[in-house]
Amino acid sequence: MQRLQEKFQMVQQKYIAGDWEDCLGHTGKFIEATLRCLRYHTTGEINDTVDVEKEINRLANLPRDSFDASIRVYIPRVCRALYDLRSNWGGGHDSLEVSPVSMDAQFAFVGVQWIMLELLRRFSEIEPRLIQTLIDAFEPPPFIIQRIEDDLVFLDCSWTVREAIIIIASYRYPGRVQRDEFVRFVTWKSAKSILNELPKLVQHGYLHKNSEGYLATKKSLTSNREILYKRLKMVC
Repeated sequence: MQRLQEKFQMVQQKYIAGDWEDCLGHTGKFIEATLRCLRYHTTGEINDTVDVEKEINRLANLPRDSFDASIRVYIPRVCRALYDLRSNWGGGHDSLEVSPVSMDAQFAFVGVQWIMLELLRRFSEIEPRLIQTLIDAFEPPPFIIQRIEDDLVFLDCSWTVREAIIIIASYRYPGRVQRDEFVRFVTWKSAKSILNELPKLVQHGYLHKNSEGYLATKKSLTSNREILYKRLKMVC
């Protein structure tokens, strides 16, 4: 269940950050984790891997009186739709110039959230009133960052300078970011405040600097996930 929660958080983080491709990638991992949970619930078996198609078919063929339709049919069918979308993305769509990736990611996010809420409804020991509140509030969170080609556009300008720099460096990883790019992307802060913060982040191990620019370290990548998840909880 912990792995399921981790994958759910990654889908949320990537969606709210407008990182559509990674959102779809983590959706596939969430589906695999979901099906492992359902296999454990229905058989008692714990598996590190799962064949998605075989597991969905196995659940569909369970006797009707063994488990309810949500376990046998509804959750597996949503899993199949999301997994097929994730697996075929980039090759499954037509070759039109208009990219469907943003709407694919939104469909994936809504489907993943529906699965998580249904699992909570079925198996959680959380007070039913609280689960009902989550269900009633069910909707995609607003985008707060949008990636346009090589640029990052912050739709929410309440980030601190440090948060914004870490987000930018993490998105460019494993590439480096030039000093002037930080100034260009963080439009709501002064250039002076940005340039003052960069050496502090290098000193504290968040960034590595050389003649080619600034590179996010593992510490920065971890901090980026924490920053986005914290903001996600604020808007959800």
